[in-house]
Amino acid sequence: MSSRKRPTLDDMDDDLPVQQGRAPEAVPAPQARVAEKKVDARRRAGKRPFTAYADETRYRELKKLAAANDTTIQELIERGMDYVFREHGLDKFVRKDAKLP
Repeated sequence: MSSRKRPTLDDMDDDLPVQQGRAPEAVPAPQARVAEKKVDARRRAGKRPFTAYADETRYRELKKLAAANDTTIQELIERGMDYVFREHGLDKFVRKDAKLP
């Protein structure tokens, strides 16, 4: 086992070549991504996550359905829950804006 100290980033700085005459380029902040995360967090407020398992074929079909109907898998699952609640007479759990036949 070596007793030699591992180099730190500060030690390595001295070995890097310095570019003269050119300022480092600023990297723009991903504002759209930050805004998206805030919107997603607000949509999830008061909700609990759960996991459902589906075989690969059914999952792919669900993704295709969502894309074909310009919606999300989340929305399709919520619609499915609305149907189940309505079927069992639990209308108080059906979303107010649910579009059911």
